[in-house]
Amino acid sequence: MNHLTGDGTVGVLVGLIKMEMANLMYLFAVLFIKKISLFYFLVVEL
Repeated sequence: MNHLTGDGTVGVLVGLIKMEMANLMYLFAVLFIKKISLFYFLVVEL
């Protein structure tokens, strides 16, 4: 029983880590797109 609980905890931790990784990737992508659009805007303006 205790072993099963441990596996469940590991599963939850892995799920949380995957969610965090997905959130970080999303934030990184958003920042990257913002930088590209800002750079493009500056190039067009100049």
